[in-house]
Amino acid sequence: MKLHLNFKQMIKAYFFTALLFCSFTVFGQDKTHLTGKWKIIVFDAIVYHNYKKDSTFIPGEFKESLRGDKDSSFTLGFIAGMIKGFNDYYYVFLENGQYQELKNDKLKQEGVFIVNEAGKELILTAKDKFGGESRQTLLYEINNGNLLLKIPSEGMNLNFELEKVK
Repeated sequence: MKLHLNFKQMIKAYFFTALLFCSFTVFGQDKTHLTGKWKIIVFDAIVYHNYKKDSTFIPGEFKESLRGDKDSSFTLGFIAGMIKGFNDYYYVFLENGQYQELKNDKLKQEGVFIVNEAGKELILTAKDKFGGESRQTLLYEINNGNLLLKIPSEGMNLNFELEKVK
């Protein structure tokens, strides 16, 4: 059986094949650059904290906004709690598309991840204790071997820098 295609049919077949190839590339099945265990080394949301250096930077404008505020000690305590909460926090990305979040090597959450390389997005889907599904889209970048994650939200962006654990 011979298959004869005219020029228009060949163009359509080529276009379809190219689209199919691009869809595999965009939602890159190549997760190897993320595969492994990553430790949070920098927390950056209003306040910047480097866990490796155990140093914190509070921007002047934020300090100024707290001046005279009766709840300023509560706000600083809340931020200190957030910073402490991400100490010894890890993301583990497996080759099979599964991921885990660990705190002090205890499982906090697990699910699946998809990498959208074109949009530099990391899409995490996990089940909660009640069987519901939560989905979170993070922006990611690899810079000098470290994984930079940005969790966009209204009012405040939460940024992390993670180092691959050997």
